[in-house]
Amino acid sequence: MIPYLRLYLSSLLAFRKKEVYPRGVNIQSRRPEMLEMRLQGKTYAAIAEVMGSSRQAVQQSLAPPKRINQRIRRLAEGRCAGCGFKVGTKGQIHHKGLVGLTPEEYNLPKNLALLCITCHRHIHAQTPS
Repeated sequence: MIPYLRLYLSSLLAFRKKEVYPRGVNIQSRRPEMLEMRLQGKTYAAIAEVMGSSRQAVQQSLAPPKRINQRIRRLAEGRCAGCGFKVGTKGQIHHKGLVGLTPEEYNLPKNLALLCITCHRHIHAQTPS
C-alpha cells in the first residue's frame, strides 16, 4: 500500500474510533461491565461507544453461550415465538427483558425467545436494542 494512503487511512480510523479504554484490553474481560450497562437499558451501540469497540463485538460478547442457544432452538422446535414460522437454525435469539434482571438471569432460557428475522426487526423497531 502507498505509505501516505496507509497514514491517511489509519488517521481516519483513529478519528472514528473513540478510545475510552486502553488498547489491547480483551473485550471479554469487560463483559461484566458491559452486561451491567445492558441491564440498565443501554443499547449495544451506546455500550460500544463507551468501550471503544464495535457494536457487533459487544453484541457477540453478550450473546448466550452456544449450548443455551441450541437449547432455545430445541425448546421452540425451530419455530418463531412471534408468528410460528419454521425458522430452524436461521432464527435469531431475542432477549425478552433487560431492565431489572440480574446478570445471572440475562441468558437464562426463560428470558430468551427464538424469532424469525421479521418478528425480531418488528420488536426492535418498537423498542431500541
